[in-house]
Amino acid sequence: MESIAIITRCLNRLEYTTRVIGQVRNNTNWENYRHIIIDNGSTDGTQAWFEWIRRHASPWYQRLFYLRNVANLGDWGGMRQGYAQFNNYDYYVQLDNDILVPENWLTEMVYVLKHSQYKVVMLRRENVAWKLKPLNKPIRLNQESIEIVKVERPVACFMMSRETMSMFYDQIKTGVNSKYKIRELTKGMIAKIWNLPCQEIEADFQRTKYSPKNPEIHSKL
Repeated sequence: MESIAIITRCLNRLEYTTRVIGQVRNNTNWENYRHIIIDNGSTDGTQAWFEWIRRHASPWYQRLFYLRNVANLGDWGGMRQGYAQFNNYDYYVQLDNDILVPENWLTEMVYVLKHSQYKVVMLRRENVAWKLKPLNKPIRLNQESIEIVKVERPVACFMMSRETMSMFYDQIKTGVNSKYKIRELTKGMIAKIWNLPCQEIEADFQRTKYSPKNPEIHSKL
């Protein structure tokens, strides 16, 4: 079975990170995976929590790897760091620390990458303030139950092969405007699994979404 590295970056919001870790543990039926947590300088007790877990040596902790930074490297900086530490996996997943994954999520994403022309595959998000518009109608993949659509860029929870991740690592050196560079490098090659939704935790906490269209943003500038 191919190996999968799941990389989650966090900056505070320990209550989010612990829920994501638990959801990955409970809803992942893929045997050969590791969940890598990149801490971009949390000050809310995240480091102490992981130290406590490590001391108690729970069996499930063996799938976790915690790496703490003294400064915030940003989303793509954290992804690059995770890949630099674990560059021999077959597939890589970016999983935001406010996303709860469904059952069989890794299995279906691997299937799409293996049986389609797409280089990146993501899950459809629910309970979010904004959604990526599909570029075509949902199509069934190889007569399977999986339905996919093409999207402009990947967000929140997405998977790529080691070859694609290596290309990103080589060509995107910093986190500045990384999402636009990823979009350019994978133009026309990103699929969303339409009928496999993930949930965003922030909807449960009813936080104000940071959107340029939100009038509260302009009052803060």
